[in-house]
Amino acid sequence: MRNFLSVRKRIFNQCESGFSLVEIIFVLAISSILLVIAVPKLEIPVRKSIDGIKKYSNAGFNSLRSSVDVSKEFMLIQERLNIRSYLYAAKNIYMSDSIYPKSVGDLQRFTKVSGCHLTQKQTRNNHLRDCIKLGNNSTATIWESKNRNYWLTMYSEDLIFNVQSIPFSDDEKGVLGCFNSKTGSVITKIFKKDKVKIKTLTC
Repeated sequence: MRNFLSVRKRIFNQCESGFSLVEIIFVLAISSILLVIAVPKLEIPVRKSIDGIKKYSNAGFNSLRSSVDVSKEFMLIQERLNIRSYLYAAKNIYMSDSIYPKSVGDLQRFTKVSGCHLTQKQTRNNHLRDCIKLGNNSTATIWESKNRNYWLTMYSEDLIFNVQSIPFSDDEKGVLGCFNSKTGSVITKIFKKDKVKIKTLTC
């Protein structure tokens, strides 16, 4: 019985001792060999996947940038059409009454004018500000566009009636328009806003 207990104790002590130094070195050597073989083979697919991620990221950013550009161009075209309709309304008013429109309410007789009231001090867009919609009898000569990206102003000089749709941000495009009561011509032009004073369009 004693012999059995001493053998069992010896086995238990050997189990508790763990791996020997030789075994650890052997495992590390095999792991190193496997790494030396595997790393070059893994490097190519990893590099390809990183390149693929970069490529798709660039494509995604370019697509996003182009979609923003497309939406800006669409808004600009829409604004140009609005300006043309205001100018033709001014032409109709001049043909019927021999005067230029003095306010949004006058334009509303011949075309729909959508937007928000805007004071001269508010030349910066603020989407959080409440939109006080233009009415049929509005006396406004300056207003904010329906999409709230432009501020519009109308005025007349001698024989020419002008409407300007000016973007709030610099380096963005806007629309200038004029109606000449002598020649009857209506012209619209796209311009790029910078910090220089916006010139009046002549037609």
